[in-house]
Amino acid sequence: MMDSGARAIYGRLALSDARRVLPPHALADIFTAAFDTRKLILGVGPVIYPMAPDQAARALLPQARLRTQDDYIGCIIAGRKELFGDDEAALRAASSDTLQDLASRLLAEWPSGAAKVPQAGEAGSFFYVEMASCIPFDLQPETRVTLLGDAIHTMTPSLGRGANVALRDAGLLRNWIVKHHKGELSCDAALQAYEREMTTYGFEVVRRSADMGAKLLGQDPLSPS
Repeated sequence: MMDSGARAIYGRLALSDARRVLPPHALADIFTAAFDTRKLILGVGPVIYPMAPDQAARALLPQARLRTQDDYIGCIIAGRKELFGDDEAALRAASSDTLQDLASRLLAEWPSGAAKVPQAGEAGSFFYVEMASCIPFDLQPETRVTLLGDAIHTMTPSLGRGANVALRDAGLLRNWIVKHHKGELSCDAALQAYEREMTTYGFEVVRRSADMGAKLLGQDPLSPS
């Protein structure tokens, strides 16, 4: 693992508040971002549920109890760690209100509408993220354990692919487990086949995320493996 040198403040806007401060296309697209010459990014993305999460959970598992969550707009202010100040310990311990204020101040030199985006955020929803990346390596085979998702190929969110790759891992691993269950190959062989394929595409996405992160955020290049 390595520190990418990129940092972010994430927050959330209620949909009704987002409509006041964002153009319609930013509410309709998957993700909309703007950046300045410092490679500081303001990004927003709608989270619109086809069914409320608590209702969907109960439909699958009647005893499930999830809190109610309305539709919202996710908000991220991201860039090089130097833009956020030199006291990372304080940032890790900072309250949501403090981070929300910092996010607004980081956008002070932008057109006035930009700072209004984090200012319109929900109280208590802002948090600080230190972006890390794995360094691709040669995974040695084990016989009874394997890895998937961020446990093996942590990446910065520059491509927005982390969750997709984790889901691909899960589907691929399931396929090889089924082959083993049918007696087509041993457990060891199934895990090794899964890991060969998973690390090939997973580490490729890590490299592409790092390249895109360098262009967008000034992310540090991957260390030699």
